[in-house]
Amino acid sequence: MSVCVVAEYPWSAALPQAQQEPPGVIICSDTRVTAGGGQLLPWMCSKQEPVAKNILVCYTTSSNAAATIRALKDTPTPWSLAAIGESLRNTHGRYGGTAELVAAVWRNARHQILELMPPDFRPLLRRGIVGIGDRQVLEWFRENFVDVPPPDAAAGFSPQALESLSRMIGRPVELPPPRFPIGQAALSVAAAFVEGIRVAGGSTVGLPVQVMTVQSGEIRAWGVTATVDQTQWESVTIDRDHVRVPKAKPPACPQDRDRRTAVQLYD
Repeated sequence: MSVCVVAEYPWSAALPQAQQEPPGVIICSDTRVTAGGGQLLPWMCSKQEPVAKNILVCYTTSSNAAATIRALKDTPTPWSLAAIGESLRNTHGRYGGTAELVAAVWRNARHQILELMPPDFRPLLRRGIVGIGDRQVLEWFRENFVDVPPPDAAAGFSPQALESLSRMIGRPVELPPPRFPIGQAALSVAAAFVEGIRVAGGSTVGLPVQVMTVQSGEIRAWGVTATVDQTQWESVTIDRDHVRVPKAKPPACPQDRDRRTAVQLYD
């Protein structure tokens, strides 16, 4: 089981500092896979897939990553979340295991987050910040992430200071509102996500993390990890094809039909 956090941008607590920014979506996921015995393998695997011009998915799996990847590859075009869900349901029904999946869908300036969770994999709209996968990491994130932007993002002049400044220069002074752009917001989410993996992550999750943002129809991707004190970030290359299905046919695993839902982390 891996882990993924998806944040609607701006989330409600960040709206005052980002009201002038175009809306978007932030997705953070770990990049590790495990062997059957739970051993964390040294390879990196991208669990985020741009599957269409306006659909980006992120998945975690319980016991059969090969089946999840096969399901995404076998989804017929044109892509739709209903078709992805049907492919996941059929493929995991055949080979066993299961997957949890969340999708960012956008059209023009409108962005939506939808979950596709077992056993039905039917698209369900979500808002705010949600997570899938390792519940210990998600619980740590929910308890420790500071959803209010840092003070420097909200810094500005008080009304009294603006009035005084206006009198000094002899005309009204209007300053631009404080900014909290999506890149800064993404690092804020990623920092807490990285620390959650360090503190609460077990043998089935691992660094580095992959971060993707969608804004104004543009996908930007980073692979990042951080120093222990969170003061320095290091970019790494995430090779999305480095870990793929080694065989044409996924292995047979025990069936997993538990009903799940994405975890609501912040409104």
